[in-house]
Amino acid sequence: MMRSPWYFGWNIVIAASLLTLLSSGLRMSMGVFFLPIANDLGFSRSVLSGIIAIGMLFSGIATPIAGYLESKYGTRFVLILGSIIIIASTVWSANSHDYWNFFLSFGIALSFGTSFVGSVSFTPIVARWFIKRRGLALFILSTGSMAGMAVMLPVFAFFIPIYG
Repeated sequence: MMRSPWYFGWNIVIAASLLTLLSSGLRMSMGVFFLPIANDLGFSRSVLSGIIAIGMLFSGIATPIAGYLESKYGTRFVLILGSIIIIASTVWSANSHDYWNFFLSFGIALSFGTSFVGSVSFTPIVARWFIKRRGLALFILSTGSMAGMAVMLPVFAFFIPIYG
């Protein structure tokens, strides 16, 4: 039987990097959405900036919580919970029409969801698949979140004028 030259662990790295790219791209591409959201919801720039700043704070708070939940319940639980939170908070944010709903949906819920579906959850998975090339695999994973901003920002900028 011939052994495949492709190591399956690289599939895990690619999938984890793509998911990290999407979740961090969603969270960190707020600059493109800033003025359309402020105009649509009637928020001042300072109010919307405050929501975003508090969201970043909650994102930082959510990261150790994700790590704790992962050690207690496992990676699968945290990733599924994070995905559910992202979907629910994105729908909730899109349908928000007042300060408190947008603050709770975008500022808090989406911050938790994207922190749960981030490098905190994927690092142990990738590390378990690699011994020899672990540094490279973790490097590729970490570039997924930074690439999220570089990739998703122009994508959102393209679609906002089309769909609003």
